[in-house]
Amino acid sequence: MKLKTRLFLMTIIVMAANSAFALNVASILHPEEVGFHLVGTRQDASQMGGSGVGPGAEIFLGYHLNKKLHLAIGAGFMTATDDIFKAKFSKAVLLPSLEARLSYTLSKSNSFRTFIFMGFHVYSEELKYKTASGWSRTNSGYSGSALIGAGAALALGKSGHWLNITADYRYGILSSATVKPQYWVGKIGFIYNIQKNKQLTKNDNYYNDLNAFMSDQGQGEIAQDTSTHANSENIQSRLEMLEALTMSNANAIDGIKNNEVTNIPEVRKVDNNDQTVIIVTNYNSSYNEGLSLFRLVKYDKSIMIFHALLKEDSNNALTSNVLYWIGECKFAQGLYRQAIDSFNSVLEFTKSHKRDDALLKKGICYTNLENFNDANATFEELINNYPKSEYVQRARKYIENADNI
Repeated sequence: MKLKTRLFLMTIIVMAANSAFALNVASILHPEEVGFHLVGTRQDASQMGGSGVGPGAEIFLGYHLNKKLHLAIGAGFMTATDDIFKAKFSKAVLLPSLEARLSYTLSKSNSFRTFIFMGFHVYSEELKYKTASGWSRTNSGYSGSALIGAGAALALGKSGHWLNITADYRYGILSSATVKPQYWVGKIGFIYNIQKNKQLTKNDNYYNDLNAFMSDQGQGEIAQDTSTHANSENIQSRLEMLEALTMSNANAIDGIKNNEVTNIPEVRKVDNNDQTVIIVTNYNSSYNEGLSLFRLVKYDKSIMIFHALLKEDSNNALTSNVLYWIGECKFAQGLYRQAIDSFNSVLEFTKSHKRDDALLKKGICYTNLENFNDANATFEELINNYPKSEYVQRARKYIENADNI
């Protein structure tokens, strides 16, 4: 195949790819990542042209098969030359170059991961040799190589961008040549995490809509968190809060049979130290008032009432609920470590119906602190101990999201 023909085919491939994105066809494929690599190719030193490194480039799509396995499909071109990025006497041009790589993650943290991979490379190869009369070309047609390699990726902030570096060895198993071509390939480039940035955009839209509604309701605006996970859960918390505002206090209280909410606890000032003291006149009414203040985003006042309830009666049937809502207040204030302490206190009550709630929020606190190991362990505890809980699906989703980071 002539060079012009191959260039024409590559142009068609690039145009088709651009059209697919323009028509949103890429959303059907649901790639988690897109990326670009600069490629350096060296033919094995035992073969002609093996003393140099030739330039190339690649674009690719990435798919997460599970938390360990990833699939990448790439297209581009490669060259192998007898000098560094130029040819003196010989050159091999691989155009078009198509490959599929299956990688296995060896280690992963929030900012760094290592992996090994194997795959298959299909290409059209043209060999060029310099003679006295000029360059002589030999088209060996389409061929294929098996490849094996390793790489590492470094996160560039929390935007979903990664710096990716790989190295691999390729053996031309489908070549018709007596001596099979062998190549050493190095790549460096960038990966863009589509799914993470879609979530960031979605969060921004949710915040704008919720802020408009909250302002209409006189509830104030929501402060955004730089963490994607924190943003998602803050949105969820406020949605639940808005839902609660549409319900009567009687229907919103868990397990409370006394539905009277009109008795507000007495509040007074102590002159000598200017501290506010809550006087509990009716336990259930005070509990209801604490919930009402929480839903009105008055977290400090809500915490004061709940602490007064604990001081009044630490063995009440609602004690675990009181501890849980203190944790919710701390969570809403972004005090995740203090919230974890409160949720741990709830878990000490073996018969509390708030245990699964506490496990979910405890796991989310760890997620917002980017302590994904403890977060996943907490979510697994929820799934294993409360398989019928309404929060199981959310817990599984958090585990899946953490595995894809």
